[in-house]
Amino acid sequence: MLFVCVVMGGMVFAQTNFQQLSFREALEKAKADGKMVFVDCYTTWCGPCKMMADEVLPLAEVGEYLNARFVCLQIDMERGEGPELARKYAVDTYPTFLLVNADGSLKNRHVGAVFSGADFVARVKMLAGESPTVRMDSLYAGGLRMTSFLVSYLQALDAAGNTEQAQRVLAELMPTLNEGARTY
Repeated sequence: MLFVCVVMGGMVFAQTNFQQLSFREALEKAKADGKMVFVDCYTTWCGPCKMMADEVLPLAEVGEYLNARFVCLQIDMERGEGPELARKYAVDTYPTFLLVNADGSLKNRHVGAVFSGADFVARVKMLAGESPTVRMDSLYAGGLRMTSFLVSYLQALDAAGNTEQAQRVLAELMPTLNEGARTY
């Protein structure tokens, strides 16, 4: 019985700690704690939102990563302060996950569901600037255009949801591929 309690207790503490704070209170707490605010923007009718809330956000690896770096909120975008935040941060697709600096400025966003905890953490790391994409951005800006680099960079941009930059990189990558390597 003790073993079950210890295991279950560990699972409870590992999951994402969504706090019952207003957005303003979360910004104040983030500033005091030296963190950012992570916002799960959802609606009650959104199936992918429910899947993320039930299957991905409670995972230990997601909770461990998010809890250490963010003050985490779940906000229904159709109730309470949700509609105002949806307008402010241009949220019109669900789920959307916002990374907000303690001053209220938007650091980055991810739109859509992700089906594994590891993939979700990797995407949030990229959005937070904790991944190789930050370095890749500077290498690309510095003129690096090797095909293998462009392929990796394109994958990282896709994972981060940076479609504008991904389109530019893809436009450079396509002419470098020989006809036999192209797949559609």
